[in-house]
Amino acid sequence: MTSTPESTPWEQVLHEYIDVGRKFRLIEDASRMHRDRMLTWAIGLMGGGIFATLHLASEGICSPPTLMWAAAPWSLGVLFAVLGRIASAHQDGVRNLLTAGEAYLIRLQLVKGLDPTSAGELLRRLSDDPSRVQLERKVKCAEKMTSAFYYLTLVSLLLGMIVIFWRVVTC
Repeated sequence: MTSTPESTPWEQVLHEYIDVGRKFRLIEDASRMHRDRMLTWAIGLMGGGIFATLHLASEGICSPPTLMWAAAPWSLGVLFAVLGRIASAHQDGVRNLLTAGEAYLIRLQLVKGLDPTSAGELLRRLSDDPSRVQLERKVKCAEKMTSAFYYLTLVSLLLGMIVIFWRVVTC
């Protein structure tokens, strides 16, 4: 939404607020999509690690209890990656709700007409609204969970490679 030359300064500020929010949203979406792709690849790689341990079992190279320990990091990695994707989807849903609510309030106020008092009231409402603060907390919590599961997945991948190599060498 672009402002017209006859727009008041307040209307121009609110139009820019929407535009800047949209630009930041595009950057956040690109980052989320990258992380989601990485988690999807990790699920595939971890599945390959699980199949590799099953192959070692079928060849009789190591005992089943030993191979269970070897498969544990891979299995946990798949679990962490799936949980990371779920947390990422939740974060995206909450963020979409927050963004849509803000854009709706701004556009509604623009339709009603703005004077300096109503524009200031709207900006205060956008920054101090309890439901917005609650949604922001949910977004931050989901973001922390997504990051935690992402890094746990990477640690599991590393541990899985170390354990498989160690089991192949020691069996």
